[in-house]
Amino acid sequence: AAGYNLRKLLRWIVLAPIFWLWCRLTATIVTQVTPQSRLDVLEPVPVGTPKSRSPRPKRIFQGRLFSGTLLLLLALAVSNSVTAASETLTWTMDGVERSALVFTPADAPKSDVSPVVFAFHGHGGNSRHFARNASFQTAWPEAIVVYMQGVPTATMVDPEGKLPGWQRDPGELGNRDVKFFDLVLATIRKKYKIDDRRIYATGFSNGGVFTYLLWAERPNIFAALAPCGSLPRPTLRITVPKPVFIVSGQKDPLVSLANAERSIAFAQKVNHASNDGESGNDGTVLYKSKEGTPVETLVHPGGHMLPPAAPKLVVEFFRKYELRPKIVLNGTQ
Repeated sequence: AAGYNLRKLLRWIVLAPIFWLWCRLTATIVTQVTPQSRLDVLEPVPVGTPKSRSPRPKRIFQGRLFSGTLLLLLALAVSNSVTAASETLTWTMDGVERSALVFTPADAPKSDVSPVVFAFHGHGGNSRHFARNASFQTAWPEAIVVYMQGVPTATMVDPEGKLPGWQRDPGELGNRDVKFFDLVLATIRKKYKIDDRRIYATGFSNGGVFTYLLWAERPNIFAALAPCGSLPRPTLRITVPKPVFIVSGQKDPLVSLANAERSIAFAQKVNHASNDGESGNDGTVLYKSKEGTPVETLVHPGGHMLPPAAPKLVVEFFRKYELRPKIVLNGTQ
C-alpha cells in the first residue's frame, strides 16, 4: 500500500506542473484566437472587399497546441517510467539465444516480495510489441511482468516456421519452450524477490495455447491463468483445477465462437464450476466453483484480437487468487 501511495504521489509531482502549463497555453490560445473569429461574425465585410486577417493567431494556435501536446506526451512517458523499469534478460539454450523482457516495480521496498505475471505473445509477434499493446505492467504496477520471446515455429499459418511462436503440445520440439519457461522462472527467482504463491500466466493466440500447455505441464506453479484468443489442444491432459479467465471474440476467424464455448465448457468441467454464470457490468461472466477455482469469461464482439479492456480485467482476476497452502495429514501431503 505504501508503494502504491508513493507511486501516485510521484505521478502527481510529474504531471501537475505540466498540466498547469498546458492549461495556461490553451487559455492563451483562446484569448488570441477567439476575438478575431468574433470580429469575422459580428462585423460584416462589404461585398467585393477582401477580408484582412492576420496569420499570427493561427501560428500561435498551432505552435502552442503542438507545444502543449508535446508536454503532455512527455509527462505521460515520464510518469510511466516512474511506474516500472524494464530490462532484457538473455540465455543460451541448446545453442539458441533466448530472451525475455522483464518489467519490475520501480519503487518496490527491498523487503517486499512481488507477484509475477508471465505473458506470451501470439505467433509472429514479439515481446516488446506485446508489452506495448497489452501493458500488464501498467495494469499491475506492483507486479513483475515477464514477456518471454518466442522463436521461429512452424504452424498451420506459417508452415515454413519463419515467425516466432511457441510449442503447442507436450514434448513437441523437444519440449523446447516448457524448458525455457523453467529456466526463466529459475532466473527470476534468483534475481528478484518474488511471491511464489502469486505466479500467473497469460497469453494471446499461440501464446494462449502455450498458457494452456503450462496449465497441463506445470499446474502447481500457477495461482491462476488467462488464455486469450486460443483453444486447449486435444493432446493436453489438464486435470488440476485452477482459476482461469478466458477471453474470446465473437467474430474470431481463427477461434470460432462454437469452439470457444467448448473450451469454456472444458474449463468448467476441470474446475468443477457451475454452469450458471453471473454476468458483470464489464461484459464478463463468472462461473463459480465450490473449490475456489472459478471460470470467468470475456466474450467481446471483435475478431482475433486482445481487446483494450482485457489486460485490466485479467489483472483484476489475478489479484483475487494465490496458491493455497498444501494440507498435511499424518505427515503426508
